[in-house]
Amino acid sequence: MRFQYRAVDPRGERREGALEAPSREAALARLHGQGLVVWKLASSAAEEPELRLGGRDRARFFLQLSVMLESGLGLVRALGVLARVEPPLGPVAACLQASIERGQRFSVAMGQLPQCFTPTWVGLVRVGEETGALTQIMRRLAEHLELCEVRRGRLLSALIYPLCTLLGALGVSALMVFWMVPRFVGLVEPGGQLPGPTRLLLLISQPTVFWSLVWLLLVGLGLTYLQRQRLLTWLWNAPVLGRWLKLGATAELCRSLALMLDAGLPLAQGLRLLRLGPQSPFLEVVLGRLEDRLRQGEELQAVFQGSGLSPFLMQLATIGAELGRLPPMLDRCARLLEEEAEGRLDSLMVLLEPLLVAFCGLVVGFVLMAAFLPAYGLLLEVGL
Repeated sequence: MRFQYRAVDPRGERREGALEAPSREAALARLHGQGLVVWKLASSAAEEPELRLGGRDRARFFLQLSVMLESGLGLVRALGVLARVEPPLGPVAACLQASIERGQRFSVAMGQLPQCFTPTWVGLVRVGEETGALTQIMRRLAEHLELCEVRRGRLLSALIYPLCTLLGALGVSALMVFWMVPRFVGLVEPGGQLPGPTRLLLLISQPTVFWSLVWLLLVGLGLTYLQRQRLLTWLWNAPVLGRWLKLGATAELCRSLALMLDAGLPLAQGLRLLRLGPQSPFLEVVLGRLEDRLRQGEELQAVFQGSGLSPFLMQLATIGAELGRLPPMLDRCARLLEEEAEGRLDSLMVLLEPLLVAFCGLVVGFVLMAAFLPAYGLLLEVGL
């Protein structure tokens, strides 16, 4: 069988490629033997379905597993209970249970499902196995993932109204352009030349022109996808939107570091685990700077000062390290940053909604004007 993989080598560089292996386990074993941390492993065989977990499914998995472990159930039995629930949790739990029964560690079994668990989570579970704090790490992971899903849900909820408004306006405009305007103009068309806006709408309503515009749009979207890294970099550097994205990413960084430090990981190892997972362009640069400065043996205050993070976060992190309370200080900082990010999101939505309504009004108004200009010209000709 042929497998496509994405992985991270020991130097933190991402690698992609393909390899032949008799099974998924053999492919993972070969990649792990090369010192790679596998992020994605996909089979070209259609008969082998990929196990996947969504954001809320991951939070449910860790939460339910931590509850059962806290109640005294063993890990294998707890996974057996989860294996009997509905997909997608059931098949994933059954796969993990089978791997553990074959003698593998829980973290190793999770690492064999890169579509479900990131290398960061696998590393945290490995630390929990070594320190005996697996239950606590499971609970903190569930809380962390649930908070991330809540933030994502708030963003989607804030975007529903503007998107519905935009789609409604475009639908009404399309109905008028392709159905009402050609018929209406055919009834009232004067003997002279049609007004410019009306001729433009009639031109767009022709199938050849319309599908040409559709193909141009698809080509533009394809080129944008090919240049998505530049687009993401531009979005992160945008004046208003970029600031909001950086606040949310920094809050997630603080929560992740607090979780890892609570689990007993040194800061350098926690940063190393975070770099294994997919990151935004902003955090990728920040994590690289932090890790490089820690490797050089600099003091924590100097490490944070050269990271590119906000001065407020740097001061809190430095004070927390001096008092020996860095994890709770990072947690509090994450809450403050999330509150600021939510305030900025509200401001963006307050600004976006009138702009979107004005845009929709201009589009619909232009279509209406183009539709009724011939009738107005006809009325002028008859002297009304």
